[in-house]
Amino acid sequence: MTLTGALQEILRQEQGRSMVFIGHSGGGIAAAIWAARQPERAQAHLAGLVLLAAQTTHAAATFSARIAIHGYRAWIDRRQWLIASSMVGPERESARLMRQWCHWNLRRSFVGKDGMDYPSSLAQVRIPVLALAGSADRVIAPWRGCEALARAFAGPDVEFLLCGKAAGFAEDYSHSRLLMSGNAQSDVFPRIAQWIRLRSVLDQ
Repeated sequence: MTLTGALQEILRQEQGRSMVFIGHSGGGIAAAIWAARQPERAQAHLAGLVLLAAQTTHAAATFSARIAIHGYRAWIDRRQWLIASSMVGPERESARLMRQWCHWNLRRSFVGKDGMDYPSSLAQVRIPVLALAGSADRVIAPWRGCEALARAFAGPDVEFLLCGKAAGFAEDYSHSRLLMSGNAQSDVFPRIAQWIRLRSVLDQ
């Protein structure tokens, strides 16, 4: 099922009530792409968007990182699916998506194969956005890229959190631990829930 199909089914079950979409890494990128391509529907149906460790432009900021991403792209070039790993996550992932991610980061340009400039399109999407990045996530989702994706949305309610000890969090979160660790459940998730509750009240 496509993201559009999944959202349509959720909206049907929720009888059209607004919802908050939460996406980690590639899930957050997919949500941003959907919103950029359907800004009117995003504004009509989303009370907010939460992006966890989602970015497309800053993973190749250093020479060593660029070399690593070039090597990774060559390694996945002939594959269709990537098995679960610390890089991919707990479930297999489309190699096609990861090739696009490599391309975007190497070019530092979030532009679709059809030429769509996603940041420019997101500037038309005025919905509440909460973006979180792990302070120890320096390879897959560096915080500057996560903040840049969030700031592409032009609404007045865009918030960015760098999740690490310096900001009062329990640990310096890595890419996967921001979503899957026990600390995240007691430290990160309640902050997301509070953000959603506040927007739900405002949306009523």
